[in-house]
Amino acid sequence: LINREIVLKEAHKAGFYQKAANSFVQIKETKKFKQYVNNASETPEQIREEIISSQMIKMMLDSIAKAAPAASEKVVKEEFEANKSRLKHGERVRLSHIVVAAPAVDAGPLKSVRTQLQEQKPELKGTDLDNEVKIIKQAQYNKAKDYLAQALKGADFKTLADNYTEDEPARLAKTGGDLGYMDLGTVNGPDQLKIMAAVGKVKAGQVVPEVVETNFGYHVIKVTERQTAGDIPLAEVKKPLEEMISAKNKEKAEIDWMTQHRKNADIQLTDEFKKAAASGAYAQTETASATPSASNSKPATATPVTNTAASTVKAPKAQN
Repeated sequence: LINREIVLKEAHKAGFYQKAANSFVQIKETKKFKQYVNNASETPEQIREEIISSQMIKMMLDSIAKAAPAASEKVVKEEFEANKSRLKHGERVRLSHIVVAAPAVDAGPLKSVRTQLQEQKPELKGTDLDNEVKIIKQAQYNKAKDYLAQALKGADFKTLADNYTEDEPARLAKTGGDLGYMDLGTVNGPDQLKIMAAVGKVKAGQVVPEVVETNFGYHVIKVTERQTAGDIPLAEVKKPLEEMISAKNKEKAEIDWMTQHRKNADIQLTDEFKKAAASGAYAQTETASATPSASNSKPATATPVTNTAASTVKAPKAQN
C-alpha cells in the first residue's frame, strides 16, 4: 500500500497525469471497459480515477526501468563463462522453411480453413463446405509444390522464403524462413515429429524433396546445417543473456528507487490502523486499502478497510 502511494505521488510530480488521462480516453471507448462499468459496483468516476492511477504507476515504473543500465559486453561474457559448463546441446539440425498456410485446426487466434470459410460463407454446409475446404487446401498445396520445384532447381531458398512464406513475422523480418536449431533429442509434438521424419538424413545445404504437411499448412524445408553434440557458443545465447541481465538490472533499479523513497517518505499510520495491527485484527481480516493524500505534498496514509478482498499487509513501525 505504501509503495503504491509513493510511486503514485512521484508519478504526479513527474507530470504523468495528463498522459494517463489521455490513455483513459482511449480505454473508455473499448467494449471491454463498457461491459466492466455496467457490472461494477464502483461509480464511473471511481473507475476512471483508478484506471488513471494504474496508468500513472505503470508509466512511473517504466521510467525507473529505462534508467537501469543495459547489459554490457563484459557482464554478458562473465555470465556466459560462469554457466559455460551447462550450455550444451545434443545432435541437432538447423532448418529453414517456406510456409503455405492451410490451418487444419483452430489454435488461439489462428483459425482453420474450415472455420474461416464458415465465417466468410455461412451459407456453406455439409458436403458443399467439405468440397470448398478441399479446393482451398489443394490450391495451397499446389503453391507449395511450385516453390519446392523452384528450390530443387537451384533457386535461392532465402529469396523464395522472404518473398513467399505466409509466416507473416518471418517474411517481414527477412530471415529466409530460419527455424533455428532443432535438437534431435528433444523433438516432441506431432508437427515437429512430422518435420523431423521428412528431414531424415537429408544433408546440410539440401532441400527436403517433398512438401511436409502439418497443422499449420504446407512446408518446403531446407536443411541449412547439421551439428554433432557439443557446446553452445556465446553468439547463440548472447541475446537471451542480455535480456536476463537487463531484467535483473531493471528489478534492482526499482528496488533501489523504492528503498530510497521509503527512507525519505513521511509515512504516517492512522490510530485505527495502529490499534488493529496491535491487536492482530488487521492480519486476521486480511483486508486493506490505500487512501491517497488529499494533496501531493501530504504523506500517504494506509487505512484498514473491512470486506475488501486483498492480501495481508504487515504494518511498518509508526513514525513519529
